[in-house]
Amino acid sequence: MKVLLTYLGLLAKAQQCSSGVKDLTITPGSTGEDVARATFAKVWTEIATWDVKYADRGFFERYAYAESNYGLIQHHAVQQIWTIDEDQFNTTKTAAHKNSISNKFNVDWDRLKYEELTIPTNSILAFFLFIDQLNEFPIPYSIDEQDALYTRITHNTVDGFKDKIDELDQHTQNECTSKALDIVFVVDESGSVGPDNFELVKQFLVDYAQDSNIAADATRIAIRTYSTNSDLDFSLNDYKTKDIISVINNLVWNGLGTNTADAITNGLNDFGNDRSESVKIMVTITDGQSNYNQVKAAADLLKADPRNIQSFAIGIDGAHMAELQAIATTDPGHIEMLKNWSDFGPIKKNLQSKVCEGSVENNSGGNTQVGGSGGSPGKIILKIGMTGKDNFDFTANAPLTFFYHRSNPQPGPAVYDQIFNFTDADPQMLLSHYR
Repeated sequence: MKVLLTYLGLLAKAQQCSSGVKDLTITPGSTGEDVARATFAKVWTEIATWDVKYADRGFFERYAYAESNYGLIQHHAVQQIWTIDEDQFNTTKTAAHKNSISNKFNVDWDRLKYEELTIPTNSILAFFLFIDQLNEFPIPYSIDEQDALYTRITHNTVDGFKDKIDELDQHTQNECTSKALDIVFVVDESGSVGPDNFELVKQFLVDYAQDSNIAADATRIAIRTYSTNSDLDFSLNDYKTKDIISVINNLVWNGLGTNTADAITNGLNDFGNDRSESVKIMVTITDGQSNYNQVKAAADLLKADPRNIQSFAIGIDGAHMAELQAIATTDPGHIEMLKNWSDFGPIKKNLQSKVCEGSVENNSGGNTQVGGSGGSPGKIILKIGMTGKDNFDFTANAPLTFFYHRSNPQPGPAVYDQIFNFTDADPQMLLSHYR
């Protein structure tokens, strides 16, 4: 099993414990960003494996922000985070996945009343079923098409969807500025990609770098391109400013085969050991199929690496989903399957949101150290594998707040099993809650 922890503040050692379970995802009238994120994470962890082609799941957060500011703005008689009207809610009673929702979340959907959508979990489930009933899955990555879907749902009651999305993107970027992030992009440039599509990937990388805080103590980026063999185009230490953009623009497509395993294996060497406190992220982009057994072996090495490298996989239609699942760490949001190359523009928003979340998954044991510019990581989520373990040690320098949960991927003020407030600067050791 895994335990999930969010901590806010500085890296450290100290303790003051306050126990008591809190779960606003099932509390009527709960609203706000923390509640929305925790609710989305809880629900998506359960339904991500269903046989539904969801495509851009980021629409759920964009809708909640644009339509109701995570439930703080009320448009109907019932306050909701994912707002729909009563007639729309009634259509969910015949949705294809109604019974699956009822069984998985222990909700008698036939008896559920519109007024009960004040409970955040009910709200997102109703919205999911309504989208399902509209036959809008998979949700397109195009923001223009999402704007049209938003307008269809809201009956034009609220304007400015795109403006709200720009606000949300800026908020994500601001959250990321103080975090120490080392990102290695492993980019397929095989023959099937072609020069035109490779240019789209380059533009995606340029846009990502443009919106990142590139600095020696913040975000560093490396790019490794691969086909039959792989090459490190530039390392994490080569560029500490926006000069990286001109270098990306000068990358040249080479063609040939698809040796993803070789690229991942060599990519492990690209992180180095000069920033032990950074969140280390590998993003593999591919459109093809390689040797699955070799890819899985390389990915297993990546996941067992004591530096706790977080792995994302982006596939383009035709990529092998089993390979993407083998490459990515366990978070469902670490895999994206794009319908076509033109979706690379919109996908930047999703990737940046997940990367800036600063999630660190530790399944291999050993120490995990996370910090950032000036020593402040902002918000970091630690996922700790507990199979065969009774406890773990956590150390920190005050001040910070530490939220602990056994299963929700977004522990925080909205949902936790325990909360620890660190206020004493005198180092002490905290022994965690038992399994």
